[in-house]
Amino acid sequence: MRHKTILTSVLLSAALPVSAQDVQWQLVDTGVLSHSSHGEGIEMGIRPDPVPNGLFANDNLGHLLLALCNHYAPYVKQQTGIDDPNFIAVRIVSRGAVGRYVLETYAISDGQCGGVL
Repeated sequence: MRHKTILTSVLLSAALPVSAQDVQWQLVDTGVLSHSSHGEGIEMGIRPDPVPNGLFANDNLGHLLLALCNHYAPYVKQQTGIDDPNFIAVRIVSRGAVGRYVLETYAISDGQCGGVL
């Protein structure tokens, strides 16, 4: 898993401000979701280490979420056993008892994360 974390850090460095380029994006959780409107999908939980200042107010957060979704999608599909999910949800979480999170859900298009649902 360590090599995936480092690779993700390199791939996503352009999506965040320069001060946050040393962040490691760790996939900490995957699961199957059943949604009443969207059907069966996958949720992935990702934790940055360290949490960049201003992460949740960053104008590029949508690009970062999409990049994380596309990077981890093949792995989480394999882990959950769902080859053709109806959607993939990405949750970025910060640490702590009162941590923050952001969640975005994507349609699947041509095997990759596509438009926001």
